[in-house]
Amino acid sequence: MDDGRGLITLHPRQFTDRWSDADIATVTEEAITAAAAVFPGLRDTVLTSHVSRQDPALVVRPPGGYADLCAFNAPRRTTDPRLQLAGDYFGPSSTYGALRSGEEAAARILTHLTRTHRSRRPHES
Repeated sequence: MDDGRGLITLHPRQFTDRWSDADIATVTEEAITAAAAVFPGLRDTVLTSHVSRQDPALVVRPPGGYADLCAFNAPRRTTDPRLQLAGDYFGPSSTYGALRSGEEAAARILTHLTRTHRSRRPHES
């Protein structure tokens, strides 16, 4: 985001049963604590949160659905490389799919930032 902020979405499957009846404040606190173990300093940056409780689900696309999704995401690679979408909805619903999608999005952002940094350096004669 232009103001230096970002968005993190958590899907903590291992806590689903424990949190199914927990109040939102408890879910939020435990989720931030778990995420902060992976992203140190995260706790101090959280401005707001939203808890969405869904019945167990698996993303299933209709025929042609992945082609539509690919066409939707293609401009993200070029229009504003700082904005990348990632998640398990880009393939079969799985932790591995979400991880790979995140890794690919991060690589695209790093490539953009590296190119931007190089183009801003003064050119030597």
